[in-house]
Amino acid sequence: MDPDRRNWWGHVIEGGFFMGGLAMVNAQTLLPSVVQGLRGPEWLVAMMPILMSVGLLGPCIFTAHLVGSLTHFRPMLLWTGFFQRVTYLAAALVLLFIPDPLWCLIAIAGAPLLSGVFGGISLTGWMQFIARTVSSGMRSSLFAWRIIVGSLLGVAGGWVVQSTLAAHPGMRGYGLLHLWAFLGLAVSYTLFATIREPDEAAHREPENGLWENLRAMPRVLTTNGRLLRLLASILVFGLSGALIPYLAIHARYSCGAPESFLGGLVGWQMAGTIAGGFAAGWVGDRHGGKLPLQIGRLFLLTISVFSPFVSSPAAWYLLFLLFGMGFHVCQVGYSTLQLDILPKHGRANLLAIMNTIQVLSGILGALIGGACWKACGEGAFVWLAALGATSLVVSIIILIPLVEPRERV
Repeated sequence: MDPDRRNWWGHVIEGGFFMGGLAMVNAQTLLPSVVQGLRGPEWLVAMMPILMSVGLLGPCIFTAHLVGSLTHFRPMLLWTGFFQRVTYLAAALVLLFIPDPLWCLIAIAGAPLLSGVFGGISLTGWMQFIARTVSSGMRSSLFAWRIIVGSLLGVAGGWVVQSTLAAHPGMRGYGLLHLWAFLGLAVSYTLFATIREPDEAAHREPENGLWENLRAMPRVLTTNGRLLRLLASILVFGLSGALIPYLAIHARYSCGAPESFLGGLVGWQMAGTIAGGFAAGWVGDRHGGKLPLQIGRLFLLTISVFSPFVSSPAAWYLLFLLFGMGFHVCQVGYSTLQLDILPKHGRANLLAIMNTIQVLSGILGALIGGACWKACGEGAFVWLAALGATSLVVSIIILIPLVEPRERV
């Protein structure tokens, strides 16, 4: 097997176990309800779907100048990847053996946040590691198949979540789910260690310090029109995140369903992710990242429009199927478009810019959602859905004039 294809499979299977492990503690569907059940503050309920992203994307801007000076990325990724995963083992032990509600709340919120921080230290290095080990024409299918394999495991994970919470309701059940998550992440780490980076040195960026890189970022943005348009689209798209933490909470409320109902939602979400992954990989490898990114946003727009009006389990299963499709089709499109737009020179800094803006917009959306829910309770859901729909429409319109990087202009 040629090295490109071997590395492709290594990234796919490793990523599948990483995502499959995290499906046991699904941040969009499961954790907001858990935090609300522990009487956590509303802002924390709203932040749960993006806590890992906050940790993951926050450090990038402060480490980009260090990552840019590296000639090989794998050693750094192995160190940070170890600590990225072991946080879930620590959370599992707290939930299983320290039943105090405050400690449980800290463990549930702390695991994704700290995992994200350790991963975020080397995130731009991971993106460049992907670029060095997988050719451009295979990257959309790589991102898509990582999601497909992870979602296949996640479908089984939905059944595990449902049966675990039915047999062990409360913190013991959540502790076991965090333990299963860690086991999946440990398998992922073992597989990641088998991926080989090319022997030749990567392009080294000038050894500028943090301050020099920060000062250069406005100039970079104003001289790259496609990047600026993509960032504007991402900034507006982040406001749609105000709705995501409350989808599963509202679903349980509207159906009067028990806690184990969340496992069914996770399973259908993962099934949608599989279908979306197949489509996004095929379309992205042939047409680039813009088309799947726009299609994914249309799926999410459908959810925002219809979710205030459904109240049956079957309807919610269908919406979570669409949610899984839309969310990850967007992810595949964005990851592909991001790497296709960015030049090799200065890539670490540019990735840091994009990641920082993405996390800031996500935080803003979460805080708006939390404030609305705190003020209005269930009555806020229709307004959050309207905000989500509006931000999605605007983000789609902003991206329409962007020329796909693979097209000749």
